Amino acid sequence: MKLYNSSRSAQIVLKVLLGGFVLVPVLSVLAASLRSPVPLRLDSMTAFVERYFSLEQYRDILFHNLDYWACFWNAVFLLVPSMLLTVIFASLAAYGLSCQSRSKGQKAVVMGYILLSLLPVQILLVPNFIALSSIGLIGSRLSVILVASFSPYYVYFLFRICRQLRLEIFEAARIEGAGELKIYWFIAMPQMKSGIGMLLLIGAADLWNMVEQPLALLQDPAKYPLTLMFRSINSGMQYAGSIIFSLPFVILLLCFGGEAAKNLEHI
Repeated sequence: MKLYNSSRSAQIVLKVLLGGFVLVPVLSVLAASLRSPVPLRLDSMTAFVERYFSLEQYRDILFHNLDYWACFWNAVFLLVPSMLLTVIFASLAAYGLSCQSRSKGQKAVVMGYILLSLLPVQILLVPNFIALSSIGLIGSRLSVILVASFSPYYVYFLFRICRQLRLEIFEAARIEGAGELKIYWFIAMPQMKSGIGMLLLIGAADLWNMVEQPLALLQDPAKYPLTLMFRSINSGMQYAGSIIFSLPFVILLLCFGGEAAKNLEHI
């Protein structure tokens, strides 16, 4: 019993240390965002409070910086269609790989998806740029949306879920006269619901933070998302801007991340 208690205490201490290590940068940025951008003399308690507990950075970036909101909506316009297309393409590919009996060809295709998902984004920028340039899409938002919509990792992610289904279910539906699209929509998609929820959380956070794709493909500052705006933002607002930038997905992960992770424990 004593050994169990000591082991559990050690685990708690380790979790606290690791959690504190992760939270230190976040708390540092949060503390810096509450500092007044204007130096104040600490000659009274009021001055001390105004210097270290000021919302001036948040006020400036939310109410006096139109470029911030323009870039915010640019990011939204890139994120929403990209995620919708990602879910469609990834779920269709995952269904196609898992709805037939296992074979060497299937294993080879899945291994190809795994290998492609290991490639850094930067390696694919040049071929993507050449292909999109040849069809005249460089400079349009559609170029970033198309590049962001095809992710081998998410195909493999949903394949791991869809392959848990018994092939007899698909065969029975075909015998009853159901077409492949009907089977995909009414049988496979409901079974992939938990995986799609996690995909939306992870994929949206990834696309919200993308830098290389819009920088290389948009080539127009008026279309840049928030990630590229931070290069030129006033140094007195960078900390508050980064907190506001990350806040939506922190809230989403806190609200839905735990439930989605529980639903994926069987994978």
